[in-house]
Amino acid sequence: MWTFIRYELSFWLGRPMLWIFLTLVTVMVGASVSSDFVTIGGGTTDTVFRNAPTAIQQLYAIMGLVTLLMITAFMNSTANRDISSGMSALVYSSPIRKRDYFFGKFIGAFIISSIPVMGTSLGMLIGPLMPWANDIRFGEIFWGA
Repeated sequence: MWTFIRYELSFWLGRPMLWIFLTLVTVMVGASVSSDFVTIGGGTTDTVFRNAPTAIQQLYAIMGLVTLLMITAFMNSTANRDISSGMSALVYSSPIRKRDYFFGKFIGAFIISSIPVMGTSLGMLIGPLMPWANDIRFGEIFWGA
């Protein structure tokens, strides 16, 4: 199973789709956090900090739905790659356990698909550092929370 996990990780880390999705999510969230002109979801009022727990929860909820489409792209490509290349006939006829094959491919794609989701956190951390961000709109960051 670890062989298939390592293969999926090495395959996707070299593909631009992964990094484009990560950059897209990071820029979207960073722009939403740092600017009053870009909103994701309902936005926040003037009395709520941009990094308040309710604002963070709302961003994670909305971006979770957006990144769900990206996760589908990774899982679909992983599932179809061996069939389209003709590798599935070799895999099914070899002494590899099907459980190791399927779970290895799934876990590898799952780990890779979690990278663009991390763009939400990265965008929230980078957003307040933007030169156009209003410092009054941000509270203290509580790393323990």
